[in-house]
Amino acid sequence: GEVLTAGGEVKASSGQATTTEGEESGPQSEEDGTSGNGGDMLRAQAGGRSRGNVELVYEIMKEDEGEDRGPADSHRQLLHDRLTVMEDYMRQMHLTVQEQQAQGSLARQESSEIREALGKIADSMLTLTNLTERIADSSQTMCTKLDEAAQKVETSLVQSLLTAPAPAPAPA
Repeated sequence: GEVLTAGGEVKASSGQATTTEGEESGPQSEEDGTSGNGGDMLRAQAGGRSRGNVELVYEIMKEDEGEDRGPADSHRQLLHDRLTVMEDYMRQMHLTVQEQQAQGSLARQESSEIREALGKIADSMLTLTNLTERIADSSQTMCTKLDEAAQKVETSLVQSLLTAPAPAPAPA
């Protein structure tokens, strides 16, 4: 079997080789106290490996037996605290998403109002263009009528000059 020394090292007394971490390379016997859950605990302590998981399992087993719950309760409290932090984070993320959705909704409303205003401006420009075209048409019509009136006046002047009697000769 193996013997646990005061320094925490496992020494093989039956010629079995051990690694530096204290993990055996050969089979284990029941009576040497290093197999089963207690053996895992001893090997973990002897090897100096991280004992967190083994201790947690061991404490949960002790809890089932109704023994001291100290470390298991502290692990449970730590998990509870971490879950609380994650819940707070998720709640904050949810609020952030809601805030962004509200901002997006406001931006959509503003862009809708801008599109509406641009539509009104486009309608006004079209109306102004139509008015300008009408004014241009009216001006063209007025110019044509003025030209016709001037032509008539000129024609009537020429007619009156041609049909006018010759002036009387001045007396000598």
